[in-house]
Formats: sequence, C-alpha cells, structure tokens
Amino acid sequence: MERRITERTAELTASEARLRTLVDHAPEAIVVFDGETGRFLFGNAHACRIFGRGAEDLSKLTPAQVSPEFQLDGRPSEELARQYMREALAGGAPVFEWMHRHSSGRLIPTEVRLVRLPGEGQNLICASITDNTERKKAEAELLKALAREKELGQLKSNFISMVSH
Repeated sequence: MERRITERTAELTASEARLRTLVDHAPEAIVVFDGETGRFLFGNAHACRIFGRGAEDLSKLTPAQVSPEFQLDGRPSEELARQYMREALAGGAPVFEWMHRHSSGRLIPTEVRLVRLPGEGQNLICASITDNTERKKAEAELLKALAREKELGQLKSNFISMVSH
C-alpha cells in the first residue's frame, strides 16, 4: 500500500510539473482571478511581463487596476470588466479587445478570452491575454499605405482629367 501511495504521489508531482511548464511557457499571458472580488490569484510569467509587475504585486490587484480608467469605447474599465466577468461566470466565453496599462504607464492593446473554471463553490475565471501591439502597428501601417494609394489614385485621375480638357 505504501509503495502504491509513493508511486501515485510521484505521478501527480510529475503531472503538476508538466502542467506548470505548459502554463509558464504559454505564448499568451494567463491569469486566474476570483470572479467575486475580481482579484488576481495567479499570473504566469508572461502576465507579469505584460503588466510589469511581480507575481506577489499582481495578486493584490484586479483587472481594472491594470487598465486605464476608460476603454477605447469610452466606457469605464471597471464597469466593463464586471460585465465580462458576469458573462464568464454565467457560462459564457467572452472574447474582446482590451487596453491594459503596464506599470510604466504604457498602454498595451490586447485580446482577452475569459472562461469560468470548474470548481465546487468557487467562482474562478481564467483569462488568456494576447498582446496585440505589433498587430495594431501593422494595421496602422496598412491603413496609411491604403490612404496614400487612394490619394495617388485621386491625383492620377485629376491629372488625366486636367490633361484631357
């Protein structure tokens, strides 16, 4: 019996280590927070980098506290965060764009996916957060290029029209 307990403990320890490696090396920031208080309970290394905070500091904060006061649509971050949390706690899996604020004050455009974690008597929410800074820069460059192309097309049309008159 003792041998069986030792084997099972070793299996669980190895399984936990694999899971920890997976979460710690995930390409996105992963946080778990209490759906009632909104307080962070866990954040992987990527989450700590995005927010510019250590794990201990992060555990004292809520999503609204690592966000600007207002989101891009003008709504208060705290109000919007509560709305998405309620949706996740009700069984939904909201996916949305969100501005976070690094501890240095720099704004970080992100995509967030929320899901309620199973657990008896617990209201835990897992958030997967992808930093969209580079994608947003590329989109802005593309829009500038399209505007220049449109402007050049209009100049060409005007020139042809002028020459043909």
